Amino acid sequence: MESEVGYKMGEFDVLFKGGKMYIDSFDGKTKDVGSIKKTADIEGGALQFEVTGWKSSPVWPFDKLYGIFKESYGE
Repeated sequence: MESEVGYKMGEFDVLFKGGKMYIDSFDGKTKDVGSIKKTADIEGGALQFEVTGWKSSPVWPFDKLYGIFKESYGE
């Protein structure tokens, strides 16, 4: 699956909204893949999170997903 024509295989658009994580796929469908649970604050304004209720997808075909999020502006 791809997120947009011309993207390399394995690239996806991810949306964090309303405490949930969504993935947009090439076919235009948005999939709810789980809820976001903050697990720690990280120096520099980032936060560590776990996706609870993770629904396996081509992005991450395993049972659990963890990540780090930091909002920044620009390219």
